[in-house]
Amino acid sequence: MSPLKWVQRPAVKLCEGWQCVVWSTPEIYRRFPESTRLWLTRRILGPMGSWWLKDRVEGVIEARHGHSVREATAQGSGVRLVLDGPGPTSVDVDHVVCGTGYPVDIARLPFIPEPLLAKITTTRGYPVLSRAGESSVPGLYFVGSPSAPSLGISARFIAGTHAIAKPLAQSVATKIRRSL
Repeated sequence: MSPLKWVQRPAVKLCEGWQCVVWSTPEIYRRFPESTRLWLTRRILGPMGSWWLKDRVEGVIEARHGHSVREATAQGSGVRLVLDGPGPTSVDVDHVVCGTGYPVDIARLPFIPEPLLAKITTTRGYPVLSRAGESSVPGLYFVGSPSAPSLGISARFIAGTHAIAKPLAQSVATKIRRSL
């Protein structure tokens, strides 16, 4: 890519455009007010399929949005779903794929004991993290979706691991050196 093209529409690992530079650079993203970062985290690059899947899904697979599965039971060679949400309350299907879109809330992680959870500073279910991904509990780090409001939207994706890997590794190494 020519330098002029890059200035016009920079390409980073996740996407193209200046907004992507902001979403992929924790040093920039962290400068926004917390309320703005939370708003961006909930609205930018949310759960969705890749562009190249569109033709394989639209008109081929029936998708129901805004429903919750209340019950699923075997029905012949398929499944009967009892649904909460708009439209029919039950449907018989051959296959079920439940998509993402769940809200992040570390209090729902069963492997974090309550006494430890009480020490982790959170905002709307997300842990508040340092640039290295460290929570308010020294030595406890978060990466992936829970780190997005602190480290940038790209932290939810493999493409964003480059932004957290080095600071996290340096932080852990520093703690190990200090403990020796």
